[in-house]
Amino acid sequence: KNMKSSEESMLAPTNPYACTKAAAEFICRAYSISYGLPIVMTRGNNVFGPRQFPDKLIAKNAALLASGQRAFIHGDGLHRRNYIYVDDCAKAFDVMLHRAETGGVYNIGSPTEISNIDVVRQLVRLLCPGMLEASDGECDKHIDFVADRAFNDSRYHVDNSKLEQLGWTNETSWDDALRQTAAWYAETSNLERWPNYRDGLVAHPELDAPMSDLAL
Repeated sequence: KNMKSSEESMLAPTNPYACTKAAAEFICRAYSISYGLPIVMTRGNNVFGPRQFPDKLIAKNAALLASGQRAFIHGDGLHRRNYIYVDDCAKAFDVMLHRAETGGVYNIGSPTEISNIDVVRQLVRLLCPGMLEASDGECDKHIDFVADRAFNDSRYHVDNSKLEQLGWTNETSWDDALRQTAAWYAETSNLERWPNYRDGLVAHPELDAPMSDLAL
């Protein structure tokens, strides 16, 4: 239950999308070994922060709540994820660019592992007026529980001690990172940089559906 995946853990993708990432890593590894290309491979967890297009859990629900709409959760919301703030992720890339071993693989993660429902409840507290001290039950009144996503893994948590040995460390606390992120989405004018972004603020977007027909 408390095990973390290291760089030596077996890659065992559970859906076609994950398979493409594993395949890309194998291709890069082959070019590095066969032709000496200076490639470093990274395996990152869920990156979040200001200016992220609202198609991920935190960004999408922050955009919904900031505009006065209800948030949503896939399934029961007990799926757990490891989150890393965008600034810390960028610093990780900088460290690896200058210090990583060519052909090496490095996990990028953080100490923060939290369930999806607790993430959205915290967003409710930060973005809904008068909810800062609200209980979980009060927060849930602002959340729609919808059908779960297909192939939704229950948990994945990485060990990034190899990256830390290069001198990198996670500097931004979860609470500070989420607060800064929520503050950016609270200024809804920030989102106008993306035409028609509102059409994607749904729990289950459909590629073949007309934009006007998309709905929760």
